[in-house]
Amino acid sequence: MFSHARVSRRLSRRGSTQSNHQSIDLRDSRNSRAPSVYSQAATISDTDSINGAPDLATSGGINNIAANNFRTCIDGLYLNSLEELSDWYSNYDQINDNLYDSFRIPRQDLAFYKRSTPKSAGINLSVCHDFKGNYVDNEDLSPLGYFPHPNGLHYFLQFPSLVNHFIYFSHNMISVPTVSWINNCHKFGIDCMGTIIIEGNTADKFRQLSQLCCKNQNHEYIYIKMLVKLYEHYKFDGYLINIETRFLNRSESFEIITFVEQLRASIHSISPRSKVIWYDSFIPELNKIKYENGVSPLNYELFKSSDYFLTNYWWDESILKKNVAIAGLHGINSSLYVGIDMFGRGSKIGNGGYDVPIAVNFCKEYDSNVCLFAPAWTYEFLGKDNFLKNDAKLWKYDGNNDTIATYIDAYGACCFYPFANNHSKKQSFLFYSNFSKGQGKFFAINGKTVFNNYWVNSNFQYEIPDIVYSQDTKSLSKKYQLIDISIDDDESFVGGSCLKIVKNNSQLILSDSDKLSDIDRELKSKRLFNFGNDCSSENIRIRMTYKYNIVNKDFQFSSVTAVNESDKESFIDNLKSNISEIGQIDGYFQLELKYRIERRYKSIYNIRDGVLEVPLDIGRSDIKSSFYETDWKTIEMTFPTPRGVKWEYCILDSVNVSWVSNQQVDRKNHNGFNEADEKIFANVYKLHDGSELRRTGSSFINNTRTCSSSTPSSSESALLTSSEDYDNDDDEEWIILPDNSVPTSLTELYIGELSILSILDEDITSMPSMRNKIKNLESVKSLNPNLIYIKWVDFISNNLTRAAYWNIFINDEFFGVSFFNYWAIDLQKLADSGNGNGVGKVKSLKVRVDSVSVIGDIIQGDDIIIKL
Repeated sequence: MFSHARVSRRLSRRGSTQSNHQSIDLRDSRNSRAPSVYSQAATISDTDSINGAPDLATSGGINNIAANNFRTCIDGLYLNSLEELSDWYSNYDQINDNLYDSFRIPRQDLAFYKRSTPKSAGINLSVCHDFKGNYVDNEDLSPLGYFPHPNGLHYFLQFPSLVNHFIYFSHNMISVPTVSWINNCHKFGIDCMGTIIIEGNTADKFRQLSQLCCKNQNHEYIYIKMLVKLYEHYKFDGYLINIETRFLNRSESFEIITFVEQLRASIHSISPRSKVIWYDSFIPELNKIKYENGVSPLNYELFKSSDYFLTNYWWDESILKKNVAIAGLHGINSSLYVGIDMFGRGSKIGNGGYDVPIAVNFCKEYDSNVCLFAPAWTYEFLGKDNFLKNDAKLWKYDGNNDTIATYIDAYGACCFYPFANNHSKKQSFLFYSNFSKGQGKFFAINGKTVFNNYWVNSNFQYEIPDIVYSQDTKSLSKKYQLIDISIDDDESFVGGSCLKIVKNNSQLILSDSDKLSDIDRELKSKRLFNFGNDCSSENIRIRMTYKYNIVNKDFQFSSVTAVNESDKESFIDNLKSNISEIGQIDGYFQLELKYRIERRYKSIYNIRDGVLEVPLDIGRSDIKSSFYETDWKTIEMTFPTPRGVKWEYCILDSVNVSWVSNQQVDRKNHNGFNEADEKIFANVYKLHDGSELRRTGSSFINNTRTCSSSTPSSSESALLTSSEDYDNDDDEEWIILPDNSVPTSLTELYIGELSILSILDEDITSMPSMRNKIKNLESVKSLNPNLIYIKWVDFISNNLTRAAYWNIFINDEFFGVSFFNYWAIDLQKLADSGNGNGVGKVKSLKVRVDSVSVIGDIIQGDDIIIKL
């Protein structure tokens, strides 16, 4: 695939403790089990760390060909030959019985995650992820994450709602996606694919391809059952097949077509949604590499034999037309993905990079799906320091320029369906997010910092509203929004970030052509997540952890005061020396669950819309706060699911946040509220150089004057004097600002966790303390003297785990989060850090494992002493 163009690029703080202890003595042979696993090359040191270190054990009979390269580390798995695949298969029982291999098996099952489809039927987008050849340390290699990490930055999909399929690509013959990528993709409802690649112009590569299509005496392809077992064991979602070599004999070359067909049928028998993707590189009729860059008579049989057909990226518009002529519109829309290289190598439409939306537009014109190769270009080529901004510019927000999202419709937020396999309860769902990017510069639990260092764990990425990445450049009125939403990396309730929502006190002035009523609605309410989920349970439950912060800026940066016109002169005099800033809260934020009632009888149409409101009044008393010993508060509300008559269904459409002013509340309380009265803009005045007033336009906020920090043009500014400009203004208030200033008072809302549940059996969300408390650990000592494993019971009920993940504490120090019910401890690191309860050597460990539920509840485990 892409091998011809990528050769050059291959190149704390302490947690709480428990008083009750249990003890395990690893010196007792009854508690020590030496796993029998594959051996690694003898040159690897016993003192290597967990990431990339072998579990040195007996050879288990593996032959010498595989012994030097087979991965027996706690990291990702790849195989470099069919001999290694055969060895893995023949030793499967032995591998399956060893704990090191369990770290490669994801806990997130794609069958339990679903997102609503886009409202419009557009084209789909896949990504083929080749980042420095993949299996990269400090990125995705360690299944346990990195606590600590050099800089707290890693590559991740910022906009998973735009992606259908994720292909993990490397130049190893068989690439199994790393477990963090599988977990991450599944949690966002995305298929995660492995890769089979045979490339190179050598006799050995010709032999490998011929061997791949060998059959046994029963005329079955020998390696298909091995590839299917590999796929089934590591729970990824299929293969991309990339052949860039040739068969030993031309007479064998047509075997690749039936091989693809049978591999596809075999994995479909396990999961119908699994996929086999063929890459446009090899032509059986010619027995050689030939990039058609589209569907042609030479590769049409492979187009039909695979689930999806991925073209090379050297296409032009004429080839897009040819695809339609050969495969038809339905064929290309359902089965064809047109390759686009982010690095632009050989591209004929655009030059890659920020030109990619141009190529995507061409594909959409011909109803052709798109596959981006090397989407980490924004991280690898442009640099990790500005990755978030650069990546958002490509995918979603680039001012007035087109982006990928211009042509690709987004899915709704992904939800967990715990009873997906139970017909009577399969519509039950829950949504949870702590707004983590899977990285941070500290780690918090219940609002308290337990780890004060950089960290990365791709498993720990959760849904983030797309709106946080908006640059707000398409409309002048959006530059100074009433509500501004971002991710704050300095505050967190769980992990290393949270959602930050700010209510500003000023707005940019509007031209007369602006539709004030439309902008009023847009500025007062912001959409966080789209859904489109059926609510089949009796109730809809929402829980949110949040806190308020009121900010008053210094005069150096901002000075805003509301005054009457009659007081203007004394106000201007005092402005230069001392200003009395306003810091009052004039309202509160409100969470809104928007729904619709839909009738499904003979046809589908909406009956009515509605909103479930969750006021976040700072003075509320019905909230939990004392438990956290911080400023964070948790509010939980349960609403009866809106019901209609027979054939009518309630659909959760979206979750919004809005600002509710005290004026609105007063009007509602006195039955005098009229939304038409609630204008956002009024006349605007601006103070220049602390002495002059200029009238800059017409806007309105709750009968209060406001102003813009941008300097008006001469045509829209007029010097204000004490003449007729002030006539009839005696009873009105107005705000004056120095040039280039921002509002004095900001109301900040931090949201640490958000969960929404429509569950028929809410027992899935409960974590009874006695039943789910980790009281016992199984400790396994590796033959690597510096590694030990610990394992605990994963509480499962009705085939569902009760814990989303576990927090790990060793000797009262936080060591990370585990998405497995086991952990690996590097004793050498403990000794080097002085946390091993021994001088130069770890003699004992105190371990605590806290269980965390699918909605964030924590059950603290017991302290358990492990003697070494």
